[in-house]
Amino acid sequence: MIAFLELFSTVVAFFAAIIMLMMTTRAILSLLYDEGDIENKLYNVMVNVTEVAIAPVRYIFHRLNLFQDTPMDIAFLVTYMILSFITMIFI
Repeated sequence: MIAFLELFSTVVAFFAAIIMLMMTTRAILSLLYDEGDIENKLYNVMVNVTEVAIAPVRYIFHRLNLFQDTPMDIAFLVTYMILSFITMIFI
């Protein structure tokens, strides 16, 4: 049972770290390309994969009418902090 819990915590921390790496890549690529640019396949993949993690936080902020007028994507930052916290807990 303990081996299963160790494996589970390692897998969760690994996937959280992978999503954080993809979010970092997305942030860097967003400085270079527009969101509507269909030519860049890597950026589109990063947006599609990371949006799955960011969408619930963005939905909660929208429902609570929080951070609607800010120029930064606060949902992106909050999601990154949540994933960082999950990684710290499970390592």
